[in-house]
Amino acid sequence: MLASLSKHRTLVICATLFLAAAVPRIAASVWLPSTTTYGDEELYVKWAEHLLAGQPFWYDKIKPPLYPGFLAAVAVGFGEGVLPIRAAQSVLAGVAAILVFFIGNKLFGERTGMIAAAIFALYPPAVYLATIVYPQAILTLFLAGAVLMALHSGDCLTAIRGIGLGLLIGLAVLCVEMAVMLLPAVLIWILLRRNAAKLRARATFAATVLMGMGLAFAPWMYRNHRMTGHVMPLCDYAIRCFWGSHLPGTDVKMLKFDDPDEFGADYKRERERVEQEMRHTSDGARRSVLMREAWQNVRRDGQRFLSLTAGKFVYFFWPWPEPITKSRLNTPKYKAITAACYLPLMILAIYGAGLAWRGMPDSRLLVAIVLFYAFGYSLIHVNFRYRLPIDPLMWVLSAYGAMGVMAALCRQRDRSEGEGGARWGGSRERRDGPNSTKMMARTRIVGTSR
Repeated sequence: MLASLSKHRTLVICATLFLAAAVPRIAASVWLPSTTTYGDEELYVKWAEHLLAGQPFWYDKIKPPLYPGFLAAVAVGFGEGVLPIRAAQSVLAGVAAILVFFIGNKLFGERTGMIAAAIFALYPPAVYLATIVYPQAILTLFLAGAVLMALHSGDCLTAIRGIGLGLLIGLAVLCVEMAVMLLPAVLIWILLRRNAAKLRARATFAATVLMGMGLAFAPWMYRNHRMTGHVMPLCDYAIRCFWGSHLPGTDVKMLKFDDPDEFGADYKRERERVEQEMRHTSDGARRSVLMREAWQNVRRDGQRFLSLTAGKFVYFFWPWPEPITKSRLNTPKYKAITAACYLPLMILAIYGAGLAWRGMPDSRLLVAIVLFYAFGYSLIHVNFRYRLPIDPLMWVLSAYGAMGVMAALCRQRDRSEGEGGARWGGSRERRDGPNSTKMMARTRIVGTSR
């Protein structure tokens, strides 16, 4: 009976969170113009149209393949146009909200999970992200799934779970290449985590995670080898960004490849020289050229590389970032709304991470993923929308920080009431007893951690 009531309660919570995330996004999708507003949006749509026409993948030297395939699948199942894409992304955001709830529930308890999922469901930039045709709109689903799988695998290092975790990380990387930073964070957490498993078992589990990633990459790697004649696990986009973001004249903010006139003569001269060299090389040799030139730029001015990387790392968490896309929402008013929502949550996340660091060691996985993810983008270039898929992990810590603040306020109130009770007839416990209504209410507010 208790088990059935618990299942029913969980189903109600999940349905409520799904609707809380999906409905605002669908409403925003209908309210906003049904057109693409960003250059990459048009490229992804053209790639999907290319697939629907029965032609092979193209543009694969630049972008990962999963998101265009998702767009093509939506067009086949629900029709072409921007609205079906937005509706599908809204539904996936609802599923992601459920996963965020389970992550919070696994780490800190049900109330924390509900608060974290509610924050993700109603966070204005996350709502807007579901309305643009960009892979970050569905990346949260894979990231949250991988984190939840890792948390459940912490005390049960089976091969099946390892392969499943690797598959989820692989799918995330096939969606957005920078999700590969999830891998070192998860592997380090598994290898250093204190549990009953011996180091050998943890190392074996890490190997199965790598095997699962290989299974996710295998079809795409085979296709690339057959089409190009060389091994290319994913794409050249990250390598190209690493090279371009360390050319002379670049800065901490997002690098605009399409408008080199914004930078100085040194930038244009260096870029033209390398691109001229790449015109006379094969596809496989281009990656080598880019990597060679990138590392030469880094070695030439190591201090500038370190300062740029540190600046971009800080800018990744900047509360007043560049706009998500070029649309009518990019006004000072909406930027102020974004900053007003983000700053309190970020402060609570830092406080929650501090509270949980010793008592809840598994929470370190969330901190490690966020920091590795930020470091990965700090090596290339930073944009506001790049942070949004990883934000829900910070909101889990924010929810725990909020619970900690409420617990501290309750303790302060009880302390004040206790001093007043001692002055007017004894302490609170002596007057009302340990199971008083107010004490039970306090317990329900604060909750227990798992």
